[in-house]
Amino acid sequence: MEAKNEAPITPAASPSDPKPTELGHITFDDDGDLLLRVGADLDVELFEFLVCSAALRRASPVWKTMLYGPFKEAKPADGDWVVSLPSDRPDSMSIILDIIHADFGNIPKTPAIEVLHGIMVICDKYDMIEVIRPWAADWLESAMEQESAKDADTLAMVTYIAWQLGDKGLYEAMFNKLAVLCALDQSGSLTLFDGTLLTKYSNLGPSDILDKIALRRTECITKVVKSVHCIIEDLVNQRARHHESLAESESQTCAHITLGSLWLGMIKTRGSILPDGPEEVLESVSELTDSIKKALKFVKGYEGRLGYNTIKCDHTKGIREAIDYGKKDWREVDSAEKAFLEAQSEKTGLSSKGSGLSAELESN
Repeated sequence: MEAKNEAPITPAASPSDPKPTELGHITFDDDGDLLLRVGADLDVELFEFLVCSAALRRASPVWKTMLYGPFKEAKPADGDWVVSLPSDRPDSMSIILDIIHADFGNIPKTPAIEVLHGIMVICDKYDMIEVIRPWAADWLESAMEQESAKDADTLAMVTYIAWQLGDKGLYEAMFNKLAVLCALDQSGSLTLFDGTLLTKYSNLGPSDILDKIALRRTECITKVVKSVHCIIEDLVNQRARHHESLAESESQTCAHITLGSLWLGMIKTRGSILPDGPEEVLESVSELTDSIKKALKFVKGYEGRLGYNTIKCDHTKGIREAIDYGKKDWREVDSAEKAFLEAQSEKTGLSSKGSGLSAELESN
C-alpha cells in the first residue's frame, strides 16, 4: 500500500486552548468514496479521513446499517459523501481505519492508554471488537502496566479496556480496586482521589457497574465498622474472651485498658469513634482501614507475668481480619459479567491465548 497523505494527529488539547478550525486530513484509500469528519465534539484537532465505504461495511454491522440503510449517513444522490462522527477520538479512529484498510505497519504495539481506551469505545460503539484480535494480547499487556496508576482517569480507562477485551482477572482487579478507593461526596455520589465523580465515566464497564461498586464498598465498610463495634460491645458487656490465666478482676482491668486505649487511638487518628453504620462513612475503604491501623497502634491489653511466662491479651484480631477483607476477599464477577467477558475473550482471541491477568492468576 502506498504511503498515506496525512497530517500528524495531535494529542488532546487542554480545555483552555482554542478549538481548532482547520481540518487535518488522512487518506486511507486513494480511491476512497467516503469522507469521515471525526472529533468535532472533543478538545482535539478535527480530522477528515478519506476511506473506502465497503471496508467500513465489512468491518462493522453498525457502519453497514448507517451507510447503506435509510439513514442520513447514507450516500447522497449528488455531491460528496461526508459523514460526521463528532464524539470519536481521531487518533483512536485512525488506528481502527488502518486495521480495516489493511495498513498494518501503522498499528502501535503499545498505544497510549487514552488512545487504547478510545479504540475500545469505538469497537463497542460500532460492534467491531473482532478487528483488533491480532493486537489484543499486546494491548492488554499495555493496559496491565497501568493497573497501579494513581489517577482516576487511568484507573477508569484500564477498567473499561479489561471489560471490552474480556480479561476477567484484570477486570476483577480493577473493580475491587475502585470499590476500595472510592469515597462519597456530600450528596452520596462515588468519587476517586481528588473528588472526581465516577459518573464522569460513561465507558467503565457494565451498565450497573456504579451500583455494584457502591454495594461492594458498603460491604467492606460494614465489615470493618461492625468488627470495631463488636469488640467494644463485648468488652463493655464482659463478653470478651481474655487470656485463660487472668482472674476476673484482671479481665475487667484488661477490658478497661483496651477500651481506653482504643478510644484514645480513634480520637488521635480519626477525631472520633467510628459511626454506627456504613452510611455515615464518607471516606474510602482504603482511607478508613488506614486510619484504623494507625489507631490500633495505640491499643493495649492486660500484660503481666505468670511464672516465667508473659501474659498478653489482644482483642484486635477481629478488627485486623476485617481490615484485610476488602483486599484479600475479592468480589468475583457475577454470571452476567462472566458471560459477557467470556464472549469478549472469544472475539478478541484472549481465551485461546490464555493472556492477561486471568492467566497469571490461574498459574499461581
